Amino acid sequence: LGGTYRAMESLSALTMHHILVIAQESFAKQFKSKQFTIVQNFADVESLLPYREINREQLTSNRLFYMGTLYDDYYNLDKVLEALAICKRNGLMIEFDVAGYVGNFIETRVSKLGYWNEIKDNVHFYGYLSMQDGYKLSMKCKAGICLKDQPEQILVSHERKFFEYMAVGLPSICCDSKIYTDIIHQYQ
Repeated sequence: LGGTYRAMESLSALTMHHILVIAQESFAKQFKSKQFTIVQNFADVESLLPYREINREQLTSNRLFYMGTLYDDYYNLDKVLEALAICKRNGLMIEFDVAGYVGNFIETRVSKLGYWNEIKDNVHFYGYLSMQDGYKLSMKCKAGICLKDQPEQILVSHERKFFEYMAVGLPSICCDSKIYTDIIHQYQ
């Protein structure tokens, strides 16, 4: 199936114009088509300024924030929840504010995790929130979680939330992928 898709992609690249939604122009090198328009999907900093919190280190509670897809092939909230359980067992209390479509995610997946009962009072699912309501919620958090964990060979762009977190002054905890670590190391 993958080979069929690549063949169709190669053929279409010869005749179709592509719109690439990517964060850096250097990512366009991997696309064979020479007919493309780059749309950079950066956060609208101006609209996020009202939610910018500069002195997060002075917040008294240890809260993490996440807004987005809760679970699919590349987003896995389980790892974060397990880390919360480990921290709690070691005496570190962390609250986790999660905004995103919940559906039956809690009943079908999260409640079945062996450590769920240990942390369920520390995890707050708010369901789908507008960007404004989500980032208002983030103002009481010390760090944001970027969960996307794609294999390096198919990871061609940063999550938009990575830039949104920067815009609101929310330090990010993200996967150890080169495209994230390059920015983190370059800009500290």
